[in-house]
Amino acid sequence: MNLREKLSEIDALDLGSVDFENLKSLITDATVGDLYLHREILPLGDLRFRVSDYLTERPEDIDQIGPPPPEKAGGFQRCNREHDPMFYASSSGTTAMMEMGLDAGQTVYLSVWRLRRPLSVFGALGNRRMWGLNTRFSPEQKDYFRFFLKKFTEEVGDDFSYRYKLTAAFAELYTNGWDPLEAHIHTTGKVGITYRSVAHNGFQQNVALSREIYLDYYEPIQCVELSITDQISKNPAGFRLTGIADIVPANTGFALHWKEAIRSDECIQALSLIVSVIDHHDGPLDD
Repeated sequence: MNLREKLSEIDALDLGSVDFENLKSLITDATVGDLYLHREILPLGDLRFRVSDYLTERPEDIDQIGPPPPEKAGGFQRCNREHDPMFYASSSGTTAMMEMGLDAGQTVYLSVWRLRRPLSVFGALGNRRMWGLNTRFSPEQKDYFRFFLKKFTEEVGDDFSYRYKLTAAFAELYTNGWDPLEAHIHTTGKVGITYRSVAHNGFQQNVALSREIYLDYYEPIQCVELSITDQISKNPAGFRLTGIADIVPANTGFALHWKEAIRSDECIQALSLIVSVIDHHDGPLDD
């Protein structure tokens, strides 16, 4: 079969019943060219934002603001299989909140993470520059990426999480652990992948990284408590800052020491970081 026929075969699969490993084999069989060379390097100091919305009290340890425990990841998500959560983070605080579909009445914790060393990720789905400047992309490769870009940008509800099985399989294949900056393969077999945000109307980018190694790359620099006052998808400013955490070294890594959001200088500093935007994207990938 040619590539178009292989992609049609994948598109026609019943994702509710297909075996995950068989799905990975079908994606591998459709691979064109040496896709493993197409990497994006996230630079030292890269900032990412994530929201923890399942906590019932203020977190005291950074493990609580990282990927959720496996029992909290019962279904497939965009880049991970069941019970195997990844570290997801966005290129702006607004995007991170919109990705979570936050609504009035919720109390959530938004954390800011800084890259402590360059990170090699599979970036062909999240950065238009790779399409415009990378001459290695053949027409067939572009067809391949457009197919999976469409799948990565589909909106899928929790009740249909099995539809994420295809993107989770793709992510697992292309975060295969090879990091040219390190010249070795991580024992977990994963590094990271970037892809365009579904929730944000602009060209914002998300990154997904294995939960086993994310602390090797990202360190937390701030965490705030937010009281959501409006539907964030319609009003990105629909929140109130209620707490600010100092992140300090501890015996097991980092601890969070909380204080009320009272001092204006601290609130302004925290809010300015929350609403900052990092432009990784020059436009859609479909032109």
